[in-house]
Amino acid sequence: MADEDVGGAIGHYLIGLDLYSGAVLIRQAVDPGGTNPATELQRTGLALDDGQVVFGMGGNDGDCGQYWGFVIAVPESGGAARVFQTDAAGNHAGAIWMGGAAPIVDGQGNVWVASGNGLAPIPHRATPAIRAMPCSS
Repeated sequence: MADEDVGGAIGHYLIGLDLYSGAVLIRQAVDPGGTNPATELQRTGLALDDGQVVFGMGGNDGDCGQYWGFVIAVPESGGAARVFQTDAAGNHAGAIWMGGAAPIVDGQGNVWVASGNGLAPIPHRATPAIRAMPCSS
């Protein structure tokens, strides 16, 4: 993952390199549609499961503008991302934090993450565990 500022346009990219040559094999934008990449941050480590790279995003509570929490799974060879959004009822916040740890994928392929500072439907400072989505389709 890389945060890039190219000509004033901020974006998040999944980048895959050939281990032997260093050649770039994949460079794919991963920002969810309709968001401001300047306020969305990659907050977790990366998990690899069933050919998917899985990670979480969110902002910093109170200091970076409006953001949402997302869990994103991108095929390791590139392609359409699968996106789960917290606080999808029109509210914002609910970042996927995880203290830098990667999302957990259980034996059935379910992705589990921790979220914080959401606005609905739980109190502001609660930190729920969320079953976000199955990793494989």
